[in-house]
Amino acid sequence: MNHGGTKGSYRENLLISLLEKYVPKKYSISTGFIYGKPYQIDIIIYDSQNFIPYFNEDNIIVVSPESVRCILEVKSTLSTKTLREAINHLDKADDNVTKFPIFKGVVAFKRNENSSTESLLRAIKKFYSQPEHNFQDIPDDYLGDFEKTFEFMRRYRVDGLHKMFTGLCVLDDLYMKTTFTYNSFDSQGYDQPVIEYYEEPEYFNLASSQFLKDLFSHLSLAKYAKLDNDDVPLDYRYNTLHANHEMMYDEEWFPPGDYSDYRKSPEAFREAYIKYLRWKEGNSSDETFISVLK
Repeated sequence: MNHGGTKGSYRENLLISLLEKYVPKKYSISTGFIYGKPYQIDIIIYDSQNFIPYFNEDNIIVVSPESVRCILEVKSTLSTKTLREAINHLDKADDNVTKFPIFKGVVAFKRNENSSTESLLRAIKKFYSQPEHNFQDIPDDYLGDFEKTFEFMRRYRVDGLHKMFTGLCVLDDLYMKTTFTYNSFDSQGYDQPVIEYYEEPEYFNLASSQFLKDLFSHLSLAKYAKLDNDDVPLDYRYNTLHANHEMMYDEEWFPPGDYSDYRKSPEAFREAYIKYLRWKEGNSSDETFISVLK
């Protein structure tokens, strides 16, 4: 297949067909746009039970930001270049569109033979180490204050919870996810962003299971349903996976700026992160979780 659009639609339809077998009927799956965002997304999973699409024609939708639970970028072959493009697309398309953290994923059918796990990790770290601001963005009242200017320019793309892509899956090959871990810089500072990845030859076919497990945990469902879904064994060897970890930054990370929300202190940040994990597991209601992020 040489036509890029046809090839892209084919792979997206394959993945949509797979997801429709497992995703609860409360949700619909399509390609399209989030209202207010100019970027077309390969796959959107949205709450069609409680929200009406703004537009739905010829398998293209425009949906309310609050209805979105998952956005996916789909690649036939993953390389460091296509990975950076996909993460950048997810980063722009999300941009805090909902009250809940949405699952932001990249799915590839295979990876380029030159795209080792190490090169993919480097590409991710490089992307999130680039500041979002240029010198012309510096506020006027920061000019002349070296410390304020330095901190403003140091602002990495990760400035809090849910600011990174959620998961990367190369089918039957590799799974990567972003998370936070205890501070390992010999200080009482913030939990540190890390890339967790699973790559063991004898367990390659578990990459998809791990990916689906994490995706399902971001769906807004009744507590008892989440708890029950988490017990569904998509593969009986799921719990035998060994996780590897790569620190996102080589220096100690902290949310830059003065915040009055959960980012105001390492203690508040950890409390919010633990409650996020409890929400994913089904041990906390949607309403309880929303209150944490304020």
